[in-house]
Amino acid sequence: MTIADLLGKLKAVLDAVVPFIIGLTVVVILWGIFNYVAKGGDEEKRTEGKRFIVYGIVGLFLMTSVWGLVNILVKSFEIDNAIDVKRIPRVPIICPAPGTPNPPPGC
Repeated sequence: MTIADLLGKLKAVLDAVVPFIIGLTVVVILWGIFNYVAKGGDEEKRTEGKRFIVYGIVGLFLMTSVWGLVNILVKSFEIDNAIDVKRIPRVPIICPAPGTPNPPPGC
């Protein structure tokens, strides 16, 4: 297994997991804001709300940073999942007799 293979697999996993984790961190931030605003009279609940907000922001920052770093590494090693058009075999188009209705494109 090469570094390129490892980075490709890591990118595939992160591309699947990161949107879920970003959504989760947004929910944590919103929960912290709700606790901070709704229970503003209770100092302990306000502190807990601040903590949720900070944890959510830190989690969001870390996940987007790791995601960005892996994407930078993948681009640096020129690992992409694009199809190499040069390797696709060309199939000749068989054109019907002239005057046939609806000939295939390229005839």
